[in-house]
Amino acid sequence: MFTQTISFLVSCTANPCFFSNVNPVFTAEYYLCFNLLQTFLSYSINHQISKMRKLLLIALACAPLLLLGQAQRTVLMEEWTNASCVPCAAQNPAFNVLLNANTDQVVSIKYQWYFPGYDPFQEQNPTEINNRGDYYGLNGVPTAWMDGLAPGDSYAGGAGGWDIAGGGYEGGPYGYNQAVLDFAAAQTTPIEMTVTHTLNADVTEVTINVTVTNVDTTDFVMADGRLHIALLEAEVIFSSPPGSTDEFEFYDVMRKMYPNENGSAVPTIAAGATWEFSITGAVPSYIYGLNQLRVAAFVQDHTTTEVWQAAVTDVQEIPNAIDAGFVGNLTAAPVGLCGATIVPVVEFVNNGAVDITQAQIAAQINGTTVETYEYIGTLVPDASVQIIFSELVLTAANNDLAFVITEVNNGVGVDINSLNNTTPVVTYSALSETPIGTELMETNETYVLEYPATGVVTPSIPLGDFGGNSFIVYARNELTATAGDPIGGYGLSDRSILINFYQWNPAGATPDNASLTYQKVDLAGTTSPALTFDRASVSYIGDGVSSDRLQVLISTDCAATFTLLWDAQGTALNTAAAIDPFYSPNAPDWVTETIDLSAYAGEEVNIRFNAISGWGNNLFLDNINVSEVVATEELTEVSEITLFPNPAKETMKVSFNLQVASPLQVEVFNAMGQRVQSLGASDYPAGLNQLDIDASQLSSGIYFLRLFNADRELNRRFIVQH
Repeated sequence: MFTQTISFLVSCTANPCFFSNVNPVFTAEYYLCFNLLQTFLSYSINHQISKMRKLLLIALACAPLLLLGQAQRTVLMEEWTNASCVPCAAQNPAFNVLLNANTDQVVSIKYQWYFPGYDPFQEQNPTEINNRGDYYGLNGVPTAWMDGLAPGDSYAGGAGGWDIAGGGYEGGPYGYNQAVLDFAAAQTTPIEMTVTHTLNADVTEVTINVTVTNVDTTDFVMADGRLHIALLEAEVIFSSPPGSTDEFEFYDVMRKMYPNENGSAVPTIAAGATWEFSITGAVPSYIYGLNQLRVAAFVQDHTTTEVWQAAVTDVQEIPNAIDAGFVGNLTAAPVGLCGATIVPVVEFVNNGAVDITQAQIAAQINGTTVETYEYIGTLVPDASVQIIFSELVLTAANNDLAFVITEVNNGVGVDINSLNNTTPVVTYSALSETPIGTELMETNETYVLEYPATGVVTPSIPLGDFGGNSFIVYARNELTATAGDPIGGYGLSDRSILINFYQWNPAGATPDNASLTYQKVDLAGTTSPALTFDRASVSYIGDGVSSDRLQVLISTDCAATFTLLWDAQGTALNTAAAIDPFYSPNAPDWVTETIDLSAYAGEEVNIRFNAISGWGNNLFLDNINVSEVVATEELTEVSEITLFPNPAKETMKVSFNLQVASPLQVEVFNAMGQRVQSLGASDYPAGLNQLDIDASQLSSGIYFLRLFNADRELNRRFIVQH
């Protein structure tokens, strides 16, 4: 027992003795008293009573030295994490289990940091979270400081699992275990601490009372002592992940610090004295669950970062609380795509302790309210009722339906849980019976991690499933950290459509194919319309040649039936050599397909891209255009033409053969149809002719070379890439 106790002592001057978690150093006075006490125990065991009495007096005199600062320590665990951090999502579940199993000896505070991506908690209180992290010198997540220390391999004699030499890092949540927490909790401290909190009637203010008692026989002094108080939300469970990982459960999240992240000064506390502190502050309006609030407090020396003691309150039941919510979205899917309609239906529930007599519930499509339903009645606790809205015509390609509670009991009372005031979004796809125009021009540059707005993906594969991000538009840095060309067509733009064959195993996926169908295009008034698109794809080396497949289809009856226009699989689909890593295209990998649609001139058409997975490697699509084009072979005098190099950087040589001598004019147009160069008119002899295009004066992009005479012309596409 005594051996265990002294192993926690760090440095003893004559007095006092301080406790921490580094190697102990003892003075002669301490060893003298300790040896005397050991001798006393030895004599007592051997029943040498007379000598024992003498030694007992000495031992009692030494007792104040041996028993200095014997308060039980409550460990403080401060973790920085992020809702869009993959390592956080991987480490947090096990870490949370460990912390939840040790609530009797550990106070946990989670700070949601700004890196590496979106986090709703960070958005709501960035200053306090980030400044607190800066105080510790935080440079990555997830990282957890325990009592002001980010432990490593030497902590507690190597009890943790950080493995710094093997590539681990100090304070990683993965390294904590029961032995580490037990060791930390056994470090004694000279102070005891209590904290209580009281919420006002409408839960807009919290009053916090803290007591710190010095149980030592000497004054408790810190170089720069601070009392930190944090309002925590004990449990926040979203209906779907708020960030870009699969993490949706969050515990003990720091929501507000009082008065702020710098804390309040702690004075010198005399031996045996108690210091009391009280503060009242506002409860932030962004709190998700008012019934999940509790308060953590801790005393820290800001000079050494050492945390001397911590305490936490329990969540409080809020009397006569309103808790209106939803059981679920009961809306049936529309039949078919064209002119689709739905009747929004949702089940409204009273999860609270008082009757709900009035409520306003909004049905929203893509974030815009399309109808508000007012419930009037008496909905007793634990009861539910179906709310049925009017039939709704779906006008967008992808219609995200959500239901939102906007008012309860005419605004009288407090709804304690805002997370269940909105249903998870459900997407209903539809095609409009009205064409979007006379052409389709999709560069995909305006879409960020979403489906193209002019297209419908069916079926919509949930993220996280095999191939779940297929037909979503990405930029290179959103897919990989590997450097390379922009992944737009020919490397000339940032974004393109991904078809994720790489992670789409047909044996494990439902379904094994999916389609992107574009809204109607009106080809009335055209004579030679065409579909053009850029594509890039490779096989997976282990397959030899992967069986991934892409089909292009067309419909003239608003997607009721389709006709196959183009079909490529395996070798015919690949545009570059097979690789095993996750494929992202480089500029030379791209090719352009042109499909003649002149048979559909005068029609209203829907274009569909159908992907069938062979679990190979990725396919990318870009620059999907449907428009009227000038026939490229009308200039019959030209029997052969080449453009080299293509893509061009400085000078591009144009070589063409003329069957007979002809006067020709040569011009260059950009993708917007604007003339950017003109070489003028010349008489060209029969046979081989050559001319130069100065690409150095053109910006990177797609261009068209036009050769024409009085009544005929020829067009060729080329790329400029600097």
